Amino acid sequence: MIDDGRRGIFFASTWFYVAFGVALSVVGPAVEAIRDEFNVSYADLGFSFTTWGVGFIFGSLVGGTASDRWGRRSTLLLTAAAGALALAWLGVSRGFAVFLVACLFSGMALGSGDGTVSALIADAFPQETGRALNLVHIAVALGAILGPAVVAATLAVFDSWRLAIVGGAVLMATSVVPFSLLRYPARSSEAVAWPEIGRAMADPVPLSLGIVLAFYVGAEIGFAGFGAAFIEQTFHIERGISAVSISVFWIGQMVGRVIAARLADRWAVERMVRWALVSGILVSILCAVGPTVHVVLLGYLLSGTVLAAVFPTVLGIGFVRRPHIAGVVAGVVVAFAGIGSSAFGPAIGWITDVFGFRAGMLLVPIFLVGALLVFQVAWRIRPHNNGPGQNEESQRMFSG
Repeated sequence: MIDDGRRGIFFASTWFYVAFGVALSVVGPAVEAIRDEFNVSYADLGFSFTTWGVGFIFGSLVGGTASDRWGRRSTLLLTAAAGALALAWLGVSRGFAVFLVACLFSGMALGSGDGTVSALIADAFPQETGRALNLVHIAVALGAILGPAVVAATLAVFDSWRLAIVGGAVLMATSVVPFSLLRYPARSSEAVAWPEIGRAMADPVPLSLGIVLAFYVGAEIGFAGFGAAFIEQTFHIERGISAVSISVFWIGQMVGRVIAARLADRWAVERMVRWALVSGILVSILCAVGPTVHVVLLGYLLSGTVLAAVFPTVLGIGFVRRPHIAGVVAGVVVAFAGIGSSAFGPAIGWITDVFGFRAGMLLVPIFLVGALLVFQVAWRIRPHNNGPGQNEESQRMFSG
């Protein structure tokens, strides 16, 4: 049974993650409209993922550390408010340079929020961290399904991508309310010594798990950032329909996380992550080479479904390694998601400009191969680097 305090934490986290998913998904479907308005290349738009990623890295590290030192509550309230303001700025930016700066600040706020909310879930569900993370991350997929639909509607009715982003800002602002009313676990308020923070940041297991997520996020950007433009340009589909088509990937993510949560007690985490990445490599190739839009959409759906477990499960492995310092671990691991965005978003844009969309989309399976290889390394070194403070789930996961 989930007591009232934990139920409130799960509800507030879900609310935030819906807004987070909307914020993540509104730019990708609007790529063609943004490109036309600012008169920039795909490589230039790829650089927007770089600035967002740099902000995400900084926000993750600072937010995670701050939440362990000064508490989850103050960090989350500040994050939600700052995220709303940054997204609103992104929506009203009048030049591409301002757009890039707004991407930086929105990345900072979202990075801080992602790591801190995940750490809060680890606090509240110490014996069920992996399952709880998969369940709460369903909300990210739900928000990411809503985002492209909102973009398609605002493009069709108002011929504006900006309204969709401003709408995401309003939704983010509302997440302040449940965060302000929560009863936080005691551990969320315990200060952590700086030397322990330093040791956690240098731990090779979270660092290698973070690299896995960097490659994974690079692949996710291929779908979420360029998937709609790929369909529009390759198959000459109307812009509004192309914008909403990427929701197929996120529907797969939502379904996949429900399945992953049910399998969490039956499958060892190593098996789940390996199966997801190998399957993702195969179906993402289908997306890049599919001869018709129907085949590509099927590839999006299957890719979202099989890859859904990767992010929350890898994050959960990191949490159970040092559960007493979950904020710092979240900051380190999630920061690499920003590195993936910074490095791989522009790479996809540049390859697309030079060789075409199919070549750009073929980078997705290559990134997933990188994630699989690094995960193999992370799993091999973890028995020799068991961190302190592991809870019962840690022992079960690491003995998988």
